[in-house]
This record gives sequence, structure tokens and C-alpha cells, in this order.
Amino acid sequence: MLLTTKAIVLSKRKLEDNDALVTLMTERSGKLKAIAKGAKSSRSMIAATTQPFTLGEFVLDVGASWNRVRSVEVLESFRHIHEDLMLMGYGAYFLETASQLLQEGEENRGLFQLLSEVLIGLNAYDHRQKRKKEASEIGTDLSIAETAEQFMPLDLEWVKIVYELKLLATMGFDIELKHCVRCGAEGAHVDFSVPEGGAVCSNCLVEGDDRIGRMLYNIMDYVSKQSIDVLMGTKINRLYVSKLDILCMRFMRQHLGYQDFKSLEFLKAIRKV
Repeated sequence: MLLTTKAIVLSKRKLEDNDALVTLMTERSGKLKAIAKGAKSSRSMIAATTQPFTLGEFVLDVGASWNRVRSVEVLESFRHIHEDLMLMGYGAYFLETASQLLQEGEENRGLFQLLSEVLIGLNAYDHRQKRKKEASEIGTDLSIAETAEQFMPLDLEWVKIVYELKLLATMGFDIELKHCVRCGAEGAHVDFSVPEGGAVCSNCLVEGDDRIGRMLYNIMDYVSKQSIDVLMGTKINRLYVSKLDILCMRFMRQHLGYQDFKSLEFLKAIRKV
């Protein structure tokens, strides 16, 4: 049976006889593995079209034993990600999390769309071009910014946090912000329970809960309502980015069985360079 679908190449592993096994995040059928004949040969046309990060229109021969790649029309190769070590590090993390959290054959169009949008935004960004910028509307309204010097066109750690918060929602683990997770009381509660997945009112507060504060609450609420494109143009103070990074990591470990991905170790290493 032939399957034509948009897909992102998550990984590629060499097999015998210049063939490769590619793992794809497809729009229509979730995560699939397929053999790409001759994909490790420098003379093969399919070699360049099955590199990790590639977004393409794939024609797959879906079989009882192994799926096979029949053809690929490249829609986006994400060249800038390949050319920049830092961008590649963050991109690899996005690919690895998507691959590990989704079972083979499990359809999740929301995750495909999220991954596509984040990679497109990442590809358009050059982290080396630091310059002074005016605080965006959120920076002004939420009083996050103190000086324009604190901001860059895009903060890669902020992109990582946006991806993680959107990933949680896509996987069915929305962070509850509008109601207390214990009693259901409505309100903008500034205390938080990681194990129970959301905000806690002052009446239900117990030892071990986190005081996230009004600013982190507002930022998380803003992320839940806005598109990836808008969020990537938002400037957030590094102090709050660091705090959210810790909170997101704890939440993902608790609710997604989050593990220490190899790509995170790679990111830590290249940040030191």
C-alpha cells in the first residue's frame, strides 16, 4: 500500500549495502520507520532528501514487514540549522523528544504541526546576531523588561521552553492555571503543584508546593494562548526564562516520564565552547 504524507526526518541509521533506516514523524500516520534504499551512497538522489530535520512530501510503500521510501519531494531542508552548531543542538533536542515520546504508529497531528513550526522558526534565526531591541508588547505589559540590552532577537532557551509547554499540551498534559487543582477554585493562583499538574489556591497550599509568582503565571498563561510564531517574537527577561526552564524540566519528568536525552548533554557541551 502506498502512503503519501508530509513527514519530518527524526533520525537516520546506516544499514548494509548503503541503505538507511529513517525514522519519520508523519502528518497522517504518526511516527514510522522506513528503509531508504541507497540513502548512504553519495551518488544517491535520496541521500540528501532523507537527512535529519528534512520536511518533505514522502511516498512510502507501507508493507507487512518493512516500510520503504519510494520518493521524497523536499519542502524544507532547514539549511541554517545544519550550518549552525547551536541551532543544530536545540533542533536535535526537539527531534529526540518527539521521537521518544511518541510510539510507532501513534498519530498526533498536533505534535507534527508543533515540530514543523518550531523548526521553521529556528531555521529563520541566527543566534549570533545579538542587537538591542525594544521590549515587545508582553515585555512592556508584564513589566518583564528593565532595559532593552537584556534582549536578543530570539532567545534559544526561551524557544525550548515554549516548545516544552506546547509539547505538554499536545501530549494531553495541559498545565492547569485557571482553577486550583485540589478544590477547583477559580482564579489566578500563584502557587503550584508539579505532581498534581497546576496552580494551587492559598487555602489548599501545603508544604512542598512551589510559589511561582504572578510573573511566571502570566507568562505560562500567555504561552498557552498564543501561536508559535507570536511567541518566537516575544522577548522575555532571562531571569524568568531560567526559572521556567527548571519548572518545565520538573513537570516533564513528572508527567511524561522525561529522561536525560543525549541531545541535552550535547547542548550542555556546546554551550561551554
